[in-house]
Amino acid sequence: MTLTEPPPTAPSVGVVVLQGRIETAVAGRMQAELRGRIEVGTQVLVVDVSQAQFTGPSGLGVLADAAHQLREERSGSVVLRNATAALLQQLRMLRIDHMFELEI
Repeated sequence: MTLTEPPPTAPSVGVVVLQGRIETAVAGRMQAELRGRIEVGTQVLVVDVSQAQFTGPSGLGVLADAAHQLREERSGSVVLRNATAALLQQLRMLRIDHMFELEI
């Protein structure tokens, strides 16, 4: 898994690009990165998932935790950018699809 950060778009908007396999072994690092973005004042966290392969529920759980934290602490949201049909199906199966905004 690789996390990259494009140039800032607005002070309260953070953008993260996930790349590679998102599995249990990298979920902790991903969670720390996303929480770090939230703690510095991000209100809307855009997560580009076009180059990521989610191989289990742990990565999706991290995204759900970030969405919950943003909603509770900042009235914010997580926006999934370029989500595949397969990822959207996983979110629906886990009944967490309602936690995210989508950007295609």
